[in-house]
Amino acid sequence: MLAGDKASALGASGISPYYMGSIDFKDAAQIKRVLDYYEPLIVKELVENAIIITRSGDIYHCTGTLNDLDTIVELGDKLRGAIVTHNHPIGSDNDYSFSLKDRYLFENYKLARLRGIDEKFIYELNRNSAFLDSEDDVVAGDEETFTNSHLRNIQLARFLGFGYRRWRHE
Repeated sequence: MLAGDKASALGASGISPYYMGSIDFKDAAQIKRVLDYYEPLIVKELVENAIIITRSGDIYHCTGTLNDLDTIVELGDKLRGAIVTHNHPIGSDNDYSFSLKDRYLFENYKLARLRGIDEKFIYELNRNSAFLDSEDDVVAGDEETFTNSHLRNIQLARFLGFGYRRWRHE
């Protein structure tokens, strides 16, 4: 699963969803290794890509278009309680945070965690309401495109009792 070049690491071209292997879903270290390995691979992709770790530990890769990842729903009930990470490509309708479709996926499939990555930030929704950014931590003077969706997601997560954070990556 964690070996090979980028093409083999992201699965067979044109097949989505693509089964990539499995891990122990209860092992936080294994989950972290999968996320740490694949997020740098998908961040610069030209279309949306997702890595899904199901509750049974199966790992899938899905691809979409510049602004959408419709192929992910083909996993159906396998998404329930899963951990999903995905990219927002440069030039997409990305607001440097989660979109309405992302939040719907998180809620509709009761995902354990939903992560997003773009060229500036990593962000995460989860089921731990204590895992929440503060509106006070948003830096005054940040570009508007970096803050509007982020602030909306903080407020929504607080209202719905979810966890939500966003941080810069290298």
